[in-house]
Amino acid sequence: RHGIEVVLRPTEGSLENLHLLKNGDVDGAFVQGGADDLIEGDAPPADNLQSLGSLFREPVWVFYREDAAKKATGKVTLDSLSKLATWRVNVGQEGSGVTNLMRRLLEANGVNTAAMKLSRLATTPAVVALLDGEIDAMALVSAPESPIVRMLLITPGIRLMDFAQAEAYSRRVPQVAPVVLPRGVVD
Repeated sequence: RHGIEVVLRPTEGSLENLHLLKNGDVDGAFVQGGADDLIEGDAPPADNLQSLGSLFREPVWVFYREDAAKKATGKVTLDSLSKLATWRVNVGQEGSGVTNLMRRLLEANGVNTAAMKLSRLATTPAVVALLDGEIDAMALVSAPESPIVRMLLITPGIRLMDFAQAEAYSRRVPQVAPVVLPRGVVD
C-alpha cells in the first residue's frame, strides 16, 4: 500500500549483500556486523549506505578436532586463536561475513592470516571436512539452536573453543560482544 516492492534475492551472505548495496543493485540488504571492514586494496564504503539497526546477536563458534589440538599443544583443549596459526582452518564461504570477522579476531591475536591454510567452504561441506580430518578447525556464526551447532557440540572428538579473552575481543572488535551459554543449553 506504500508502493514498496520486496524481491527476495538469494546470495552467498553478507559480503555479497554489501557488494550489491554498494553497486546499487539492491536498495536494502541484511549485512552481518563487521562485514564492511576494509581489506587492503578495497574501495571505501559508499557514503550513502546507512544501517537501520541491529536485529540480534549470533555467537561465533570455533570448533576443532581434539586430535589436532593434542598434536599441536599436548592438550585437547584450546583457549586462544593464536594456536590456530599453523592449522587448516575454514573461515566461512566466499561472500559470508565470517571471513572478515575471523580475520580481525586472528589478527588481534598476532596471527598472520596471509600465511595460514584457510579454506572458504560453505558450512555443511566444512562440517564434513572437519569430521573427515581434512581441516583442523572451522568457524561459523549461527544461533545455538542451529542443528549443525547442536550436532557439533555433541560429536565425539570435536571440541568448541573457549574464548577466554572474549571480553578483550569485544573491546578491540566493536562488532563482537561476549555471549555466555549457560550449562544445559544444549542438553
